[in-house]
Amino acid sequence: MQNQGSRLLNRIRYGLVLLYLASTILSLETASRIQIAAYLAGTGAMFVYALLHSLLWRLRRLRSWFSRTLLVLDVVVLCLVMTAGVLGEPRDSKQLLLSPVLFTIYVYYIICSAFLRSTSFVLVIGALAALG
Repeated sequence: MQNQGSRLLNRIRYGLVLLYLASTILSLETASRIQIAAYLAGTGAMFVYALLHSLLWRLRRLRSWFSRTLLVLDVVVLCLVMTAGVLGEPRDSKQLLLSPVLFTIYVYYIICSAFLRSTSFVLVIGALAALG
């Protein structure tokens, strides 16, 4: 069951990569070069480790710790991208920090952590998201 949860999370991760790419494309006119670079780096990193997860799944070498590590990476990458996002104009930074969509993604990661069937891991992801 845990491996099925991990596989579902990775499919969702691919969907988020597409969502992040679309968001980046839509912000090309308004975001700074640093912001665009950070968005693309974060999305690219997420895509690479999603591919690695898929490969390990197919080879039947996926371990539970690896799935948890990737979810931690998801939260860390989102935090780093948000940090880069506030490097622009103060007005834009304020909008980013008050964006309900970004905070919904943090909540979403907390909910997704439950698919790995560990109460303590849900708490870890929740704490990490709160720090981000």
